[in-house]
Amino acid sequence: MNIAKIIDHTNIRKNATKESIKKTCQEAKKYGFRGVCVNPRWVKLTKKELKGTGIKVICLVDPPIGDSSHQKRIKIAQIAKKDGADELDVVINIQAVKHGKWNEVLKDLKEICKILPTKIIIGSGYLTDE
Repeated sequence: MNIAKIIDHTNIRKNATKESIKKTCQEAKKYGFRGVCVNPRWVKLTKKELKGTGIKVICLVDPPIGDSSHQKRIKIAQIAKKDGADELDVVINIQAVKHGKWNEVLKDLKEICKILPTKIIIGSGYLTDE
């Protein structure tokens, strides 16, 4: 089994540059990674850099705790799709989880999942015993 085929390479640094995104894409091609995950502003460039490789372009939505409004999260996902994302990595709303607002969490994620295939990211470091 080629483990690289199940690895998503990431460059989600706030200080990412055009050059660092291109480098991340080159690394993904070199090692045969499954996908490259980037912040929304880099989706178009990543799509261009990975064209024809079969490597997925993945857009990170709403780090680090998923606390943007539902409307903003939907808009980010829609723009990511328009810009060429193949998938979304969506940060679950940690505050809603901590307050037991499961219906809100489920509604949010169901609507986002209709836009593109989605993985849910849980910032476990933000969870406490409360």
